[in-house]
Amino acid sequence: SLGGVTMHTNLDQSYIESLISNPTDRVPVCFCLDSSYSMWQVVSGETTPTGETTEEIDGVVWNLVSGGVSRYSLMHKGIMEFIDMIKEEPRARASVELFVVSFSDKADCVVRCASVDSFSFPDFEKGRNTNIAAGINLSLDILEERKSQYKQVGVKYYQPILVVISDGNNNVDNDAYEMAKKRIHELERNRKLTTLVISCDED
Repeated sequence: SLGGVTMHTNLDQSYIESLISNPTDRVPVCFCLDSSYSMWQVVSGETTPTGETTEEIDGVVWNLVSGGVSRYSLMHKGIMEFIDMIKEEPRARASVELFVVSFSDKADCVVRCASVDSFSFPDFEKGRNTNIAAGINLSLDILEERKSQYKQVGVKYYQPILVVISDGNNNVDNDAYEMAKKRIHELERNRKLTTLVISCDED
């Protein structure tokens, strides 16, 4: 078990059947998404203060408001627009398999192998910290597991895509973070991974 997710090596019958019914070459795409509390900070639009505040989180007491657009909302909108674009391309629509890993204090797989047609944006549990290393490592493990499954059943595939979206810097175990970055660089150097890193900040 890693990051709250048990890694499975055996293929279930439903997955085998899906490969038979759709033999298109696959491409696994994993969104590695920041779910720390600051992602819900409102960064644009009209707001109305509620008069309520949160407890202190990372040295900050947050004022609660209604209305406005948060970083989380921008991330949600961007991902759904990306998926809508995929749906317009028949081959991509049949090929892409979507995974979502959220990270804050720890990392969790919140969407495991969804097609673009069945995908729905998950609810996230807010956390205090930004443990990017845990998110990256769990994402890479899931993508490697998926590639292994393709090989088991003889399905051709494109190398995976990792999309990391965060509004801050790693603040948990910097040594692990440096190792996670090296892991990405090694995969990219060997042309085993394409990585997109998106900063979701006020600008």
